[in-house]
This record gives sequence, C-alpha cells and structure tokens, in this order.
Amino acid sequence: QFITNVFVYSPFEHVAAYGIEVTFDQSIIGVNAQIGTNGVEAGRDGFVSAVNNTEPGKLTIGGFDTNGTGPGERLHLLTIHWNALQAGTSALDLTVNDLVDPKTRTIGFPTDVDSRVTVVDRILGDVNSDGSVDIVDALLVSHHYVGLKPKNFNAAVADVNKSGRI
Repeated sequence: QFITNVFVYSPFEHVAAYGIEVTFDQSIIGVNAQIGTNGVEAGRDGFVSAVNNTEPGKLTIGGFDTNGTGPGERLHLLTIHWNALQAGTSALDLTVNDLVDPKTRTIGFPTDVDSRVTVVDRILGDVNSDGSVDIVDALLVSHHYVGLKPKNFNAAVADVNKSGRI
C-alpha cells in the first residue's frame, strides 16, 4: 500500500472547488476503496465531495466548500490511497480540470502532473514491510517464532531461504 498526497499552490486566493482526474495502469496499481471516500481522504487543508472510481484506470475527484481553504503555498488538498497489485511500472497522471475560489473565479491554469509508480516484488526478510531488512524485522520474527503474533508481520516474506518454514 502507498499514498499520493495532492498539494495546491494558491498563495493569494481561497480554494473553494476543484475537479481532478487521475489515470493509472489498473493492472499494476489500484485505488484502495476501503479507506476514505472510495480511496480518497481530505488533506489537512482540504475537502472531498465526490469520488468516482468506476472507470478502470481512472479516478475522478471533486470537492466543494463554500468558505474554501487557504490561501497558502502548499495546501494539502487530498490523499489518495493505493494498493500495489503486481510488479511493474504505471504512469500516474494527475490533471487539475477545475480550481476555483469562493466566487467561482478560476484560480491559475489547469495543470497536468505526470509521474510514474514502480511496484517491486517484496523483499525477503522485510516482515514489517518498511522497505529494509533490519533488527526490527529480526525482533518480529523472534516474536512470531515464540507465538506472540506481532502486528504488521508479513509471513509471506519471513521464509528467507524458501524452505517452507520461518
């Protein structure tokens, strides 16, 4: 699992409404609809009114607040929650279609933010899935071994020599 935070630069105006589209390769990553509104949560400065994730590989997000948020140079508008589905690379293209102030005046210009997400196979031994194998992983394995059932323990990567045993 991973997240994408969306920030807006609006140093002079309040942001009252927005429309954002995100496209991605649905065979590599998917929206984690179990969190927030269909996988999207308001950021600390934001709001979410509607999320449509019914079209494969496309997420449409809209927000409206009569008072707006901001102004600010780094307004945390929203967070998108994702699931990695398989190893590979997906384009992650975000398009801001609408951004308006409380008087429905357009703020700035529509902008695209294009990036990539690479999903790699799991790291053997990284039982807490933090991206590295370290002493914390060894501690969690030892807790598992004596039957303590540690939190955030990924047994699928604990068998480092693939013997069928942890």
